[in-house]
Amino acid sequence: MQTQLAQMLFRLAWADGVVKPSEVDLISDLLEQKGVGLAQRLAWMDQGLSQPPASVSMEAAMSEHERLQCMEALVKVCFADGHPQPAELSLLGDLAVRWGISANQLELLRRKN
Repeated sequence: MQTQLAQMLFRLAWADGVVKPSEVDLISDLLEQKGVGLAQRLAWMDQGLSQPPASVSMEAAMSEHERLQCMEALVKVCFADGHPQPAELSLLGDLAVRWGISANQLELLRRKN
């Protein structure tokens, strides 16, 4: 799940066409919190920053708890610079619908950040 989370975080970060330094720092911190070692984190960061992910499966078999944790990380990246872009918000909204995350749950995650 860590690989997929990293890919999803970078897909969201690239949604507006540019990965901001605040997003890079946050993604690194989130991956570290998920137990990703330094060597693996650096490899994923290098890959994720070199170009937007071509395609990322957002339909992983995850429990409801895992989906909420993943969404929380995505919300953090979306609001990392305080100015979420329409493309980022659209991606979050689409994913929330697919994962069965309500608007209220999404708003709670946003306020948590």
